[in-house]
Amino acid sequence: MSRLLIICPYFPPTAASGAHRMLGFARHLPKFGWDVSVVTCAPVWWEPRDELLAAQVPENVSVTFVPFPKGRWAAAVHRALKQTGVGDNYLLWSRSARRVCGRIVDAERPDAIFTSGPPHSVHLLGLKLKRRFGLPWIADFRDPWVSQEIPHRGRQRIARRWEAAVMRQADVIVANAPRAHAVLQRSYPASAMRIVCVTNGYDPESVPRRSPRARSSRVEVLHAGELYAGRDPRPMLDALSELCASDPSTWHVTFLGRCKWSGLDLAQEICRRGCSDSVSIVEHAPYNVTKQRMVDADILLLLDAAGRRSGVPAKLYEYVGCQRPVLALAEPESDTAWVLRTSGVPHRIVSPLDMPGIRQALLELVSIVRSEEEPIGNMPCAMAFTREESARQLTEALDRLTGRSTKLSPAACLA
Repeated sequence: MSRLLIICPYFPPTAASGAHRMLGFARHLPKFGWDVSVVTCAPVWWEPRDELLAAQVPENVSVTFVPFPKGRWAAAVHRALKQTGVGDNYLLWSRSARRVCGRIVDAERPDAIFTSGPPHSVHLLGLKLKRRFGLPWIADFRDPWVSQEIPHRGRQRIARRWEAAVMRQADVIVANAPRAHAVLQRSYPASAMRIVCVTNGYDPESVPRRSPRARSSRVEVLHAGELYAGRDPRPMLDALSELCASDPSTWHVTFLGRCKWSGLDLAQEICRRGCSDSVSIVEHAPYNVTKQRMVDADILLLLDAAGRRSGVPAKLYEYVGCQRPVLALAEPESDTAWVLRTSGVPHRIVSPLDMPGIRQALLELVSIVRSEEEPIGNMPCAMAFTREESARQLTEALDRLTGRSTKLSPAACLA
């Protein structure tokens, strides 16, 4: 067996969205001949925590937790980083983790190192380790770094310089969606042959059965996960307000997860539109409870930022696994749209700011929900997006990088 050292700030019991991709690799890479060690940040209070996710970490996966820097000095540095826009909150943590990673490399002699961002400062740690130990290094981009809009010019210049160094030095660069892959190749043509695409995924065995319930005239719409900056729910609320004005008993929307959108008071926006009886906010729920609610929903709601075309919200793959109709407020020519069209799941894709289009899409999806046949997706198509398949794709890149011949474990052969 070969060994991969994964370095990522998000890993169970932290339940941040990035933790699911890393957990999937930790669970499935051993089937393809790669044992895994993980260095991650110790849980912090501002990220959700789920012990049930931690229970899914295999016993043979070594996980080392590095505490997040605390104290007056660390707080002062974090304030300076925030004010200047240079780096991210985990820049100090990456420096703290360097010594720990060095000890692990000396003790375990991994065959390759894998860093995953955001936060992208972790790639600077990968760069330092490659220079020190000369090990093959894979840099995984779950979201864009510089290609996203960065308002602070100083930060943009520094981040671009850091990203360019990563692109020059990383042996393999991983994008998690086709369009994001193409953007990186266009931005760094000299590195294009080293950039590969490995999508996110879901675990079919973790998808629960749909709960039996009496046929109801009320349509349950669910948004699962946090609302980040740029993902604006207000056009959806405007469309819902118009629908409820004529038929208030038909609709119920639940936002399950924290709202982190700067300046937005979601409860106030709901009240302002007179939708309080039709919209619920649930701050957080454990992973298994969230999965059950997704399966039981009539329509799953996905919000993406207006204008964003590269990258995919991680929850979309969980939606695909649940095989429920999806309303995606995303750009029609985006990675999100590609996943939905490939998956075979019933869906509508509407530009995030197109309120009339959102209203019409809801009505069309309701007609699917109320049809005589239970709305389901195309499971053979959806199986292209499992976490095991993502691990297999990553294994191909690792084997090419290290010159290793793939030998599947008995579990993978039986899968």
